[in-house]
Amino acid sequence: CVTTMKSNIGRISALFSFCERRGWIEKNPCKFLERVKVDSKPPRILSVEESNRLTEYVRSQKPNQLAFIALALYAGVRPEELEKLTWDSIDFERSILTVDAAASKVRRRRVVHLHSKAFHLLNEAKSKGAKLPIKRQTRRRYLSQACDVLGFKSWPQDCMRHTAASYLLAIHQDAGIVARWLGNSPRILLQHYIELAPKEHATEFFKI
Repeated sequence: CVTTMKSNIGRISALFSFCERRGWIEKNPCKFLERVKVDSKPPRILSVEESNRLTEYVRSQKPNQLAFIALALYAGVRPEELEKLTWDSIDFERSILTVDAAASKVRRRRVVHLHSKAFHLLNEAKSKGAKLPIKRQTRRRYLSQACDVLGFKSWPQDCMRHTAASYLLAIHQDAGIVARWLGNSPRILLQHYIELAPKEHATEFFKI
């Protein structure tokens, strides 16, 4: 796909730039390529009904997956960050999640103030023995089951994070705060998630 092509060219260009700085080649050949243009489409997010259906399925049938749902779907934690978070990352007295620099994709520590829905589910998850961290292979199995529950042929890329970002922005109406929680820039947040979900839907999404 075009997005993959652009990403691969970026990686190869970085390698050639390194070689150019070392004097191993005269010029980075990627500089002569035409720029790959990617048409930006709105990200796929789960509806309130889909989110509720998946959450209730996990609560009743797969409680070991509840921490995954709480952090990915209701707090927007990145998949690779879930591989490093532990229960010690959550301050249950203050309803705060700390993503250390070593766990963060962008290598910056951030503090996430958990919405009451995420916090409620995390309390339930811990009491039911849900496990953290969540390894990649485990996460893939969880998403495969989620596809079965929701009738998806395949899981939309980063769908849970996109869903959390959209509803958090809709309910808080503050791109700066939400971007800080998610580890994004406000510009990226507004570019991708503004008006994807109305505030009344966000209220229903976060209803306990």
